Amino acid sequence: MKAKQAIIRRNPRICTTNRCVQTIHTTFFQDESTGEWGITPTNTIDPDESFNAFWNGVGIFHDVFEHNFEHMHYFQKQYAMNIGGEIAAMGAMWYYMREVCVWNRNTWSSSDPTSTQTKAHIIHRILSFIEPAIQEGWFTFGDRLESNVPPHRRIDGDINFLGDFLYSQIQQLTVETKNESKERSELYKKSFTLQKIKNLFHWGYTMAKKLVPLSTHNTAVLYRFVDKWEHFTKENPAQQLNDFFEGITFRIYHQPTHKSVLFYPKEPVEVFWSATLNGIAPNTDRVLQEDTIGLFRLHTYQKK
Repeated sequence: MKAKQAIIRRNPRICTTNRCVQTIHTTFFQDESTGEWGITPTNTIDPDESFNAFWNGVGIFHDVFEHNFEHMHYFQKQYAMNIGGEIAAMGAMWYYMREVCVWNRNTWSSSDPTSTQTKAHIIHRILSFIEPAIQEGWFTFGDRLESNVPPHRRIDGDINFLGDFLYSQIQQLTVETKNESKERSELYKKSFTLQKIKNLFHWGYTMAKKLVPLSTHNTAVLYRFVDKWEHFTKENPAQQLNDFFEGITFRIYHQPTHKSVLFYPKEPVEVFWSATLNGIAPNTDRVLQEDTIGLFRLHTYQKK
């Protein structure tokens, strides 16, 4: 515990002026579908169907900043672990890619992807879940789109286009299965209404915008988040960390600032983060921050 407190004191922003606005608990586990070790949000681990385990910078960024709301907000009970959550997460991804400019978050282009490339990737990712369900009866995360996200008065133009385009792509899909799954596939397709899709995209976009307000500081913080966790995951294998730690708890903080920021948000804030490696043994937690994450090495920890 003393070590944990010592690390926090190095950055007084974390324990004084900052306000924790989001906490994401993740757990180490082995992904049954891929065989890979990594982390996933703890409340998404399910005996029947869990989210994938990620152990790279982009995957961790997705869990912490884009898809961090399962079993919360409008995504509880029958609305949790549903394809609607992925649509909302892609709305967040659009914000980070096209407005915050976290370009190293992309995995499909060697440089800054164009707006068209980003839209194509988002639609392709969502359709990778929907196509098998409609065409072949292979359902992932529910057999219909469940959403109780309310309509928004104003929908961003690009988000509106994403909704229109995804809806048109779904309408072009045909039910090909002829077994007992045919009726389920038809009902699944009908559940994707244009209004639901737009509401989900916009909710994710707005959620991300509140979590990380637009500023040059926040762009740099998120850019470095991806890079530093990419390096960390290469240096410290998840399967070996699992012998000492149960998971990682991420916390996102807001610090008010009077510095000028892009487009001058109503309440400009700078974003910071911390990550706690949750030790299995008592008093073995390790707290990582942007300026200390590069100092942690598992092989050094094992010798203590």
